[in-house]
Amino acid sequence: MALINASIPNLINGVSQQPPSLRLKTQCELQENGISSVVSGLSKRPCTEHIASLGALANSDNAFIHTIRRDQNEFYTLIITSDGTNSSLRVYDKNGTAKNVNGNSSGFLTSSFSYLNGVTNPAQQIVATTVADYTFLLNKNKTVGKGSSTSPTIPKQALLYVKQADYSTKYTVTIVKGGVTHVREVTTMASTQDTTPLVHDAENSVQTDRLALSLCQNNTADSIYTSTTSGGNVSNMTFTQYGSVIHVQSTDNVDFTIEVDDSRGNNH
Repeated sequence: MALINASIPNLINGVSQQPPSLRLKTQCELQENGISSVVSGLSKRPCTEHIASLGALANSDNAFIHTIRRDQNEFYTLIITSDGTNSSLRVYDKNGTAKNVNGNSSGFLTSSFSYLNGVTNPAQQIVATTVADYTFLLNKNKTVGKGSSTSPTIPKQALLYVKQADYSTKYTVTIVKGGVTHVREVTTMASTQDTTPLVHDAENSVQTDRLALSLCQNNTADSIYTSTTSGGNVSNMTFTQYGSVIHVQSTDNVDFTIEVDDSRGNNH
């Protein structure tokens, strides 16, 4: 049988149980003590090194272990064990030296850590995550409770947004409060005008922030608009303009309804 010559670019796709005719050239049938990586290719599996003995840890078979890595050189190992009633929390540095936990010089914290009381199998009942310098522990046996404090009461309010303005377009805001209907209608000027000042006025009338200001019912509509207002100012209401946005709020906390409309298919 003649020799088969072929080029194998790399061995990064690991082990395949498929027949040789089906698997990729970059896959192998058997790989021992090797790690396949797209970045570094095929390399030897890193060895393990015995650093230190942590002593006799009782009930270590179901211990919860979490690594706290602050940077490349500083990291710790957190171990939580339980005897079925009380839990012990220990922290060791990268050299296996026990660190103080909550000022306990013995290097571990016992049942005084009440949050872990009742844990019988830490490996299954505890989870942890580290964010920067803080490690958060979660006891799955604990029922989440609600606090007694509440957020402030949300005021009766609304936001209006003038997305677009166009010539010869009517914009309407309708507010119903206390059984009284208040309507503010503002109509922008036509694009065709007879004089240069009127042309400038027409250009100003299609500025979204200027249009928003004229839609505030506690303000007088800009004189360059064709505008009508019925129902008068809305009592105990504030209208504050922020650019093309209007913040509407009921100062006496009486609810209201608000509707907007424009003559461009309600797209403005």
